[in-house]
Amino acid sequence: MENPEIISWLENWYALQCDGVREHSYGMRFLITDNLRWSVTIDLKETKLQDLIMTEINIHRSNSDWLSCEVKANKFIAQCHAKNFSEVLSIFRKWVMQHS
Repeated sequence: MENPEIISWLENWYALQCDGVREHSYGMRFLITDNLRWSVTIDLKETKLQDLIMTEINIHRSNSDWLSCEVKANKFIAQCHAKNFSEVLSIFRKWVMQHS
């Protein structure tokens, strides 16, 4: 992974969102499909990021180097090529830090 500390940051961010109740309804989902595509969904409901807007990001460098990210219905939603996973998480971190 190009940016291994991003996982530690995400773990810490998620732990800060947990209050004994929220984590039973909201969380994060990561799915990789057989066509080398990651799907990322991070619930923002009941966080400080709830109801915030994010400008949609679409980057297509090549067929094996692409990503898209948006916030929709209080969820950070991203799709990317398998090798762009840490880049997507870095985009999420940057957006979170801008609103902290």
